[in-house]
Amino acid sequence: MASSEEDESYVLEAKLRLDIWDEFDRKKEKIEKTRYHQATCKHCKKANVLRLEIIRSEKYYLQNHLTKCKHVPEEVKSKYAAKPEKKAEPDLRGKKQSSMFGFLDRSLTKVEKQQFEILLADTCADCNFSLQSIENESLIKLFQFLRPTVEMLSRRVLTDRILKSRIDDTVSQVTQAISHKEDVTLTFDGFKNVSQNKLLGFVAIVREENGTNSHVFESVKDISGLNYNKEYVVAEVDAVIQTMEHKYGSTFRAVTCDSDGAHIKA
Repeated sequence: MASSEEDESYVLEAKLRLDIWDEFDRKKEKIEKTRYHQATCKHCKKANVLRLEIIRSEKYYLQNHLTKCKHVPEEVKSKYAAKPEKKAEPDLRGKKQSSMFGFLDRSLTKVEKQQFEILLADTCADCNFSLQSIENESLIKLFQFLRPTVEMLSRRVLTDRILKSRIDDTVSQVTQAISHKEDVTLTFDGFKNVSQNKLLGFVAIVREENGTNSHVFESVKDISGLNYNKEYVVAEVDAVIQTMEHKYGSTFRAVTCDSDGAHIKA
């Protein structure tokens, strides 16, 4: 018997929630910072109220408006006369987010140490950091702030082991990428590094299934103080072509360069 009464009460409550929308227009826009849509009272609209109240489309707010609005007929008010219960909203005041140090402050695993060494070496190379900067006190403090348990590497370890290993890996990758390729495009240019040394570098552009990839070819040469003229450029380009064909078994399709005077003459 009790179960039957509970079921009937549930059905009436559900019907009441549906019926309440006969009294309101539901808009597409939502109340700011909530998941509830905006609603306006049909009775206020019928009474030609100039500025319709924007109501939160939640049972408490809808029912509360119906019981207080002077434009709502008495029979409608009596239907929703029961005092609505407002859901208690969680009070986030005073709650503090737990510190992340408990999650981050742990020793690196073996795999993470290898990843850290690779990232550190790549950063030093890409950002033109001097090798001695790895032992700079400010840099050490920065890493310790980000990860207190991290063990910083010495300059000797970075130079003798990590950078050497990264160079070997890169050379191996480039060798694999440019070996036995057809129609390779060679491009070159002279430029200055951060120390104002004049350098000459070659890039091999290889066509692959997903497009083209560029790879620095062999090593960049320091040509500071050399007579950088057309004869020198022709000799260097010819040497690179010979190396590409005999050492890597690849063939060139074209050689490109910028509008430097020596390049044009070559």
